[in-house]
Formats: sequence, C-alpha cells, structure tokens
Amino acid sequence: MCRSVPRVSPLNEFLGSHHLEFSCETLFRFCLLLFPIFLVTVEHWASGGYSILFLLAVFCLWRTRRHGTPLYPPERVLIGILLIYFAVFLASSAVNGWGQPAVYALGTELRFPAAIVLYLAIRRIKNSHKPLLAGIVAGVVVAGLNGLFDVYIMDRPHAMGHYDRLFFGPVLTLLLFLLYPAASPLRLTSRKAVIGLCTIAILALAGIALSKARMAYLTLVALLPLLSFYALAWRKAIVVVGIMAALGMWSYSNIDFIHDRVITAYKGAIAYRDALRDNQSLPRISSKDPVSLRLEMWRATKFFVADSPILGVGRFNYESRIRELAAQGLVNQFAADHSHPHNAYLAILDEKGFLGLTSLLALLLYPGWFAFQTRRFSRSSAAAVLILIGAYAFFSVTEASPFIKGNYVAIYLVFLSVFFAWHVRSVRSRSTPLHAHPSKE
Repeated sequence: MCRSVPRVSPLNEFLGSHHLEFSCETLFRFCLLLFPIFLVTVEHWASGGYSILFLLAVFCLWRTRRHGTPLYPPERVLIGILLIYFAVFLASSAVNGWGQPAVYALGTELRFPAAIVLYLAIRRIKNSHKPLLAGIVAGVVVAGLNGLFDVYIMDRPHAMGHYDRLFFGPVLTLLLFLLYPAASPLRLTSRKAVIGLCTIAILALAGIALSKARMAYLTLVALLPLLSFYALAWRKAIVVVGIMAALGMWSYSNIDFIHDRVITAYKGAIAYRDALRDNQSLPRISSKDPVSLRLEMWRATKFFVADSPILGVGRFNYESRIRELAAQGLVNQFAADHSHPHNAYLAILDEKGFLGLTSLLALLLYPGWFAFQTRRFSRSSAAAVLILIGAYAFFSVTEASPFIKGNYVAIYLVFLSVFFAWHVRSVRSRSTPLHAHPSKE
C-alpha cells in the first residue's frame, strides 16, 4: 500500500520548506520573498532589506554554528574577491585620508564583506533561490503597474517609482530578464503559466518604455539577443534577433522620443569630436548636450590616472578633484558640475585606481565565467548569474550608480549570493569536480 504524499502549499513551495514553522530559516526565506517586490516603490527597501537579511544571516549562522558547510573552490574565490574589493577601499581611503567622503562611503562599502556572511547563511538554507525567484515574478508585476500609474494616473513625464527613472528603469529591466530562469524552478512551464509570464513581460516592457531611462534601453537591446542565443537554438535565435531588429527600426521611424534620443546621441558625439579637433586641450561644449558632457568627463579620467594610478583619489573625492582640473583649464567647466563621470568603470578607476577597477572586473567576470563554463549542469541557475552580471555590466556603461549607490549594491549582492549559491549546489549535485578539496568555513 502506497503512502500518501502530503500536499505542499504554494506558499511552502515558494519558501522552499515542506513544513512551514516559525524559525530563523523560514523568516530568512520570507525576507528573500519580499526583497524584490517593492524595490522601486518603497523608500530604502533594498538597503533596509539587505540589513535585515544580514542580521538574520548572522543569527542563522550562530544557530547552526556546530554544523559546518563545505565551501568549494569557486566559492572561496568569490569570497576572496569580495574581501579584496573592500581591502582596496580601505587602502585607497588610508592613502587619501579618512575624511568625511570616505566615512560617508563606508556604509556602502561594508556591504561587500557583509555579503560573505549572507552567502554562508544562504549556503546552509536549502532552496533559498525559490522565494527570491517568486518575489521577482511579483516584483515585475508591482513595478510594471507602478510605471503605468505614474504616467497615466499621476500624469508624470515618465515612470519613476519612489526614486527616479534611473533606478526604476534598470531595476525593472533586470527583473524582467530574470523571469526566464524563474520559470523552471517555480514550475511555471505549463501553457497557462507561460501565457501569464508573457503577459507580465509585456507589462514590464511598457514600464521600461515609460521610464525613458537610457541605461535600461541599452541593457534591453544588448541582453535580448544574448539571451535569445542562450535559450534558443541558433536558427530560432536568429529569427528572434531579426524580429527585434525590425521592431527597433520601426520604433526609430515612428516613435518621436526614440528617434530624438538617437539623433541627439549621434549629434552630440559628432559635436564633441569637432570640438576636440578644434581645441584638444579644452574643447568647447554645451551644458545642454549630455553626450558631450559625458565624453568630456570620460576624457578627464586620464588626469586622474596620471595623478593616482594605483589607488585613485579616494571615494567621493571625484567632484573636488575635477573642479581643480577645471580651475586649471584642463577640463571644461560644465563637466565639473557633476559628482561622478556617469560610468561605473571610470568612476571606480578615478576613485580607487587600477586596483579598484581590477577588483570590480573580477567581481563581475569571475561569477559570469564560472556560470558560463558550467552551464551544462544547470542552465536555469547559470542564466540567473549571467543575466545579473550582464545587466550590471551594461548598466555601468552610462551611469556610475550600480557600484556606488547603496540600493544598487544591495540588489547586486543579494542576487549574486543567492544565484551563485544556487548554481554551485546545482553543479555539485550533477558533477564531481567541485567535490574535490572542500573546506569548512
């Protein structure tokens, strides 16, 4: 006689526990479920959620302190990169002086070593990725509806959520792409579930379009073809990319906003090239030309590197330093009115030098490389890591916020901890190489 299998409720399925009881692990899963839902709608949700998850992680690790969790080589490398990233900040601040800017930046920078504690706790909690993925699905709906509410009910010029479009658009873009790796673990593969996910995706695309955020558009255009070739056979992927190209051309020809932004970017680049040709030492640019301003700020990087190539000028010292360069006639005065160069890679290079840029690239490239190399063992978990890495890599091209602002950093570290732990567990359960030489934390 077969024993009956107890029915698992949807809530328990999302939380990854068959026995719903009040415990540290259950509370941790519940916080992971809530974390992505209100990222763009509630003030300080990402930063506050990160702090709560960290405290719960400390408590969970203390409760299970007698049960060690084996750490495998890829995990030890990631932990080492997080420590190095923070150590570079400490070294840069020590060299440039522990002034008010460094103290102000400490709150954000401490999140990188704190992510180690978060990761160790996540590794001890089974199926910790499921509540986060469920929250992502709900978060796309909440953010998409918020975008429609902003524009059509509140009559705002663009969708912005609680903060602004430069946070709303990119975060919604990231959540949209993460619907793909969420489908399989959450068993959203039936016909009705796929139709529901497609409907949610259309809602998200509407919110992204209404945000009018440049880095959201850039990431959408860059990641869609890459994800198509990752998820589909190459012939189908070519068809999808062709359809996307046709839609892009139609949008350029028929949507005034998109047409104007493309023309503005092109004319701005040409104008800056001509200005630099006329006066290479100090090109004349307009304060109303965003492209020329960005290119001038990027040109100023050579002066930062010349002065402090190894450890940079220190966190949040960019603004004071570029004003000095403008006063010396080395940089256009309009470029000195901004507190960062609108590019995360150059911002880190300016403020932390080549050591800082190297540690940032390692934090991006190593998890992505490991996920791509081992994608055959679990395509869903590998896709989650690759989407996160790719999104932040493209975000960083036109803005400095992804690795400077606390909310962006909190999202990256929580998602990276969960997705990387998920992928390591998946690879470990399907292969043998990771079983060699595990260590106890």
